[in-house]
Amino acid sequence: MFPSGTKIPSVVLFIGIVLFALCWTGAVLLDPSWTFGVNTMSELGISKTDARYLFLIGCLGTGACTCLYGALMAYSLKPLLLRSVFTILSIGGIFLMGVGFFTMDTDLHIVFTAAFFISIALSMVNYTLYVAFAEENYLLATYTALLIVANILLLLLTPLAFVEPVAVILFMIWILSINHSFFWNEDKWFIINYGR
Repeated sequence: MFPSGTKIPSVVLFIGIVLFALCWTGAVLLDPSWTFGVNTMSELGISKTDARYLFLIGCLGTGACTCLYGALMAYSLKPLLLRSVFTILSIGGIFLMGVGFFTMDTDLHIVFTAAFFISIALSMVNYTLYVAFAEENYLLATYTALLIVANILLLLLTPLAFVEPVAVILFMIWILSINHSFFWNEDKWFIINYGR
């Protein structure tokens, strides 16, 4: 049985994001040929250096943490639309593990990469709808919607090698910022789910 509450999943999320940031930074330091905006992050997975191992560890570890975080949050929260945000995010974690396991030199890499980014986008859209209509928190809804629009504009106007890392950074900022409420206001979510 999963533990209920939002603090434990929040810690799991934080561990996953720190792991990814450390692995990405370490991989870039190990592969001096990798350049932000010129090379995709996935190119670290096929590096001739040990950077490829850090890319694999980052994707598998962070994917597992994201999957667990999403599952625990979906289990802990009652509103259906909010649960869908975290269910989709949990599935996205599985896709991220696939990104690391099926490297850029395999046909399945693009499938897992696209599925990961689509799942993140769907999760953000559902979250925007939830906070706008269920909580009437238009500031948070606008913030999330602006990040979605920014990612779409980046995809249309800039090279993929630039969009990919920026989208990942924006996602990490977004998920940490929305998770702030779940971590610090666990009592609020208990009341919403179960009453007092």
